[in-house]
Amino acid sequence: MINNIQLGIFKKFNGDADAFDRAASADEKMLMGDSWPVIADLIHDLILIYKQHAGDDYKSEVERRLERVCESKAVANGLKELAVTLSR
Repeated sequence: MINNIQLGIFKKFNGDADAFDRAASADEKMLMGDSWPVIADLIHDLILIYKQHAGDDYKSEVERRLERVCESKAVANGLKELAVTLSR
């Protein structure tokens, strides 16, 4: 499950996987585990939704995935906020 710590690490590196691979500490890498690509995929999907390039079925599927993989609504909302920020 994606948690606030993982979201914070993803934000720290602005979603840049190469920067994360090069500069993240061993602890950050351990805390992220396999969550980086899950977060990146969700951010991509949320940006499509934010830019109104997604249909209702797609939006519903993304919402279900957020509920399934996020530790809390706060984490899901944080992902949505980050998607808006990164889409600019």
